[in-house]
Amino acid sequence: MSADDGELTLPPVAEEEEINQAIEESIEVSNVFVTSTGVTVEVSPMASQIVTSFIAKLPVPDPPLIEIPHSRGGSHTEKNYDDPDYLRKISERHAKVAVGIQNITLLKCVKILELPEGMDCYEEDSTWMEEYEAIFGMDPNDFSETTRHLEWLKWRVIVTEEDDDQVTEIARTKNPVGREEAAKLAESF
Repeated sequence: MSADDGELTLPPVAEEEEINQAIEESIEVSNVFVTSTGVTVEVSPMASQIVTSFIAKLPVPDPPLIEIPHSRGGSHTEKNYDDPDYLRKISERHAKVAVGIQNITLLKCVKILELPEGMDCYEEDSTWMEEYEAIFGMDPNDFSETTRHLEWLKWRVIVTEEDDDQVTEIARTKNPVGREEAAKLAESF
């Protein structure tokens, strides 16, 4: 309302194109992105049942018991959560869980849509295996086909922390919005 005449004045109405643009910009989660190596990938939601089964196969270690003497005689036992061996086992389990979830995500959720010009596809790329063997001292040809493909994805496609974070974020989103869905949503307004 204007203070002078008591009438309600509305701001100008945004153009339909501006509304559609704002909607498209507000949709942050897309299931397609380009990695740091220029590979266009599509990421599907995480296979939560597989993750749950994997984690269940990695039991949490029990802390050792420690005898606590009382000042007036006698003692009692407590779990020793500060035991170095226990802390090492917990740390190792956390690392196994992290690597396992990353592997599940890469194998079950990532689909390559397009490689950049000049980049060989998995079947034609042998250079990475020479580099891998030089660094790790293991020949990828000794790995199973699935393990070799997984290592190629890590070596050539999802190579940076940002790539990994993007894949993980999309995979954990139950219903990522693709480009076509975003366009349809924008048209509906």
